[in-house]
Amino acid sequence: MIDQPSAPRTTVHRADVVIVGAGAAGAMAALAANEQGVTFVGLDQLQEFGGTAIVSGGGMSIAGTRMQEEQGIQDAPDRAFHDMVDEQAEADEAWVRFYYGHASEQLFEYLTAQSMEYSAITINEGDSVPRRHVPKGVGLGLMTHVWEVHRQRGMQDCWHFGMTARDLIWNHGRVVGVLAEDAEHQPHAFGGRAVIVATGGFAGNLRMISRFSPHLVARGRVLAGGGVGAQGTGHEILLRHGASMSHAHNIHVYVYATPDHEDPTGERGLVCRGIESSIWVNSAGRRFHDESRNGGIYGAAALLGQDSAMCWAILDHDMAAHIDVSDPRYRRGPEALRDRIWELLERSPYIARGNSPRELAQYAGFDSDAFDRTVSDWNALLASDAEHDPQTGRRLVGLKPLLTPPFFALQFLPLARKNQGGIRTDLQCRALTERGERIPGLYAAGELCGFAGGHISGTRSLEGIMIGGSLFSGRVAGAWAAQEAGGAVPTHLTAQTDEVLAAR
Repeated sequence: MIDQPSAPRTTVHRADVVIVGAGAAGAMAALAANEQGVTFVGLDQLQEFGGTAIVSGGGMSIAGTRMQEEQGIQDAPDRAFHDMVDEQAEADEAWVRFYYGHASEQLFEYLTAQSMEYSAITINEGDSVPRRHVPKGVGLGLMTHVWEVHRQRGMQDCWHFGMTARDLIWNHGRVVGVLAEDAEHQPHAFGGRAVIVATGGFAGNLRMISRFSPHLVARGRVLAGGGVGAQGTGHEILLRHGASMSHAHNIHVYVYATPDHEDPTGERGLVCRGIESSIWVNSAGRRFHDESRNGGIYGAAALLGQDSAMCWAILDHDMAAHIDVSDPRYRRGPEALRDRIWELLERSPYIARGNSPRELAQYAGFDSDAFDRTVSDWNALLASDAEHDPQTGRRLVGLKPLLTPPFFALQFLPLARKNQGGIRTDLQCRALTERGERIPGLYAAGELCGFAGGHISGTRSLEGIMIGGSLFSGRVAGAWAAQEAGGAVPTHLTAQTDEVLAAR
């Protein structure tokens, strides 16, 4: 008789609240639960804390802060609300009001009280005034600071890393836990009285991008640009258990991205910033857009309108010396790793190089005569002291001409960066079914939910609503899950009457 191997023993972890995901939403959920006086246990598939947020720009869209007032910026939650919703019909207006009505106190003041510092307030596409509050050290600085708060409170050992959630645990009609496995495929069970899922988006998974946003991939090649953990595992689990999705087709696209030639899958892209004086040309070697409008609203529409949804960003040697690549291989926190970036410019087959505009055009594959005229006309325009480009309206003040060889052409393709739709929730972050009924014991937050509610920003995401929405919905989910697990009612994170009515 042959002995059968015994099934591996399941390791059990228990607390009042279970949190899946240690990114921006999960981290803030843990702090909120702790402040409500309950215990938590957390897990994340990555080997370290921070999720996608740790490699992000870290900026939060917040209106009416003390910092804005000190800088003479006149802003208010109602102004931000209208910037977000007035030119679209897909935003979740209740969540937009809830977020902007509380973000100054619950994000800016809250994090300031935890000794976090902000380095700047920027104005971005869609904003009528500067309101994106950038933390010192950007995303790495933000999440390093949040982890330090966890450490100070003795919460760091409550997290279990390298642990992938596989399913939910139910008991008497309620979600009470999560089944998971570790890196050695050993089973674990995380049990509690409420569960928060904050596993991030699916913008790192081209299969799911194609499934939910086929119109995007129909335009041409699309790069995966979400965090390495943004694989949609949370979506798949929650959909199996009756949760519903909202606006999953809405994906925030970055246009300043080039294929990652070191990615073995050939699917991922690299976000390239810091080249404000560059110009964009199409396959004919001609400019087609105001390059300063390079966000997910106007820039994405312009790129997607080109043949094969592709263009080239043109820069000279002096501009290339300031390029910033948003990937841990090319930066150390806010510090750009210049040697690695020069290596990228020299080795990537998606970046052409030439000692003259004509030579560059030959290597890049567009018309040399047309491109030579484009560069000559552009340099002459800058030398004329004109304030705006008569062709596109681009503001010219402070821009540098293309003069110093070698010249570079970076192939830009649309990069799926962030999910603007996801799992539907109410204003307490309770997961909802297709009929709008809550799933007992189950909460969801962060990019899993389109940053809050399912689709807080619709199709017009203001920069900073992504991290801001994740941090805020995490706090809301953590506080209300703690209340369900026996904590106090979180009146400081309760939607007001007008916000509740707007949600109906």
